[in-house]
Amino acid sequence: MLLRDQVPNPSVVLSHAGVQYSYRVASALEEADILRCFYTTIYNFQNEKVTFPFVKARRRFCEGLNEQLIASDPWPEILERLATGLLGKNRFTKNPLLYWRNCWFDSRVARRLNSSSWDCFIGYAGSCLASFRRAKALGRSVVLDQHDVHPAFAERLLKEEIDLHPDFAPLIPFWPPHRGYLERVNQELELADYILVLSQFALDSHRQNGIPKEKLVWMPLGVDLCGDPIKEEVEKHPFQVLFLGTIGQRKGIKYLLEAVKQLHMCNLKLILAGQIDGNPKPLVPYRDFFHHVGFLSAQALRDCWASTRVLVLPSVYDSLGQVILEAMAHGVPVIVSENTAGHDIVREGVDGFVVPIRDVEALKDRILRLYQDEELWQYMHRNAVERAKEFTWIKYRERLVAFLKGLTHEK
Repeated sequence: MLLRDQVPNPSVVLSHAGVQYSYRVASALEEADILRCFYTTIYNFQNEKVTFPFVKARRRFCEGLNEQLIASDPWPEILERLATGLLGKNRFTKNPLLYWRNCWFDSRVARRLNSSSWDCFIGYAGSCLASFRRAKALGRSVVLDQHDVHPAFAERLLKEEIDLHPDFAPLIPFWPPHRGYLERVNQELELADYILVLSQFALDSHRQNGIPKEKLVWMPLGVDLCGDPIKEEVEKHPFQVLFLGTIGQRKGIKYLLEAVKQLHMCNLKLILAGQIDGNPKPLVPYRDFFHHVGFLSAQALRDCWASTRVLVLPSVYDSLGQVILEAMAHGVPVIVSENTAGHDIVREGVDGFVVPIRDVEALKDRILRLYQDEELWQYMHRNAVERAKEFTWIKYRERLVAFLKGLTHEK
C-alpha cells in the first residue's frame, strides 16, 4: 500500500443541477488541481452573450473558475423556468416539474460519463441517481453531497408544525414533497459510498434513520471574511434584530414573531429580509412587529449588517444556516436553534446562543440579554469575527481535499 504522502491526487467529476454552493465546491476542487469536469445547468460563460429567461445571469458565473472544465447543459433548467414563469409557483411547478428537471439533467450527465481518467463522482442529492449507477458500473467511487437533513426526519418535523400551528401551514407551501423525489434521494443515500453532510445535526438525522455512521462525513460550508466590521454607528439605530433567509415556518418564523410581540419593546426593530415562502396571510396579525424588506442588493445587505445587533435563526430544521456564518463574519452575535449547525459553529455565551426549537421564552430571554448588556454584546461581537475565521472557504477546501485524498489512499 502506498504511504499517504505518495498517493496521487484524485481526479473528481462534480455534478450539480442548480447553483446553491456548487461553484464554491468546483472552485475548491480546481484550486486543489483535482477537478476533471463540472457538470451544471445554466452557466454564463465569459465569451458568450446569452440571455436566459427568468434567470439572473450574473449569479451564474464564478470568477476564476476554469471554463474549459465546465460542461453546461442548460435545457432542463430553461424549460423548467419557462414553465414556472408562465404557470407561477404552485404544487406542480415546485414538485413534479422540479423532479422532472433533476431527473432529465441527471440522465444526460450519466450518458456523458465514460471510462476516462477520473476516480470519484460527487453528485448533489436529488439529481444524481442515474449518474451514480453509471459511475459504479465504471468502478468509480460515488459521493453524495447531501445539502439537507434526512427526508424522513424533515417530514416528521414539518408534520408536527402543521399540527401545532395550522394557522402557519400556508407558510409550509407545496407540502408534501414529490414522492418520486424522496424515493430518489433515499436510493442515492443507499448507493453512495460516502455522504457529505453540512452539520452534526444533519449527520445525526441520517444516523437516526438507518444510514451507517461510517458513510457520513461532516463537511461544513465556508464564508467570505469581510475585514474588521465597523459598528461605530450602531448606537444611533434602534436595537435591530435581523432574520435573513426564506420567510417560512420551516425556519421557525412564528416563534420569532411571537417573541418580539411579547417583548413589545419600542426601541426594538425586527427586520425580515428575504422571500416569503408561501401565502403571507399568517404574518398579518404580526404586521406591527416587523418590517419586511424582501431581497437585498449587495450594498443594502452590507448596510443592513452594519446596523444589525443580532441575527436570529429559530429554524425547526436547517442542515446548515449559512447566514449564521455570514452574520458572525460581520461581527453580529447570533441566536439560533439547536436544529441548525448551531452547536458546530456557535460557542454558547461566547459569540452567540443556541436555544431549543419552538422555545419562545428562550428567544425572548436571549434577545433581552443582548439588549440590556452592552458589554456582553461587545464581547460577542469581537468573538464572532474570530470564530468565523475558522469556517472560511479555504478551510472548506482543506477539509474536502483531505477527505478525497483519503479515498485514493483507501484504494
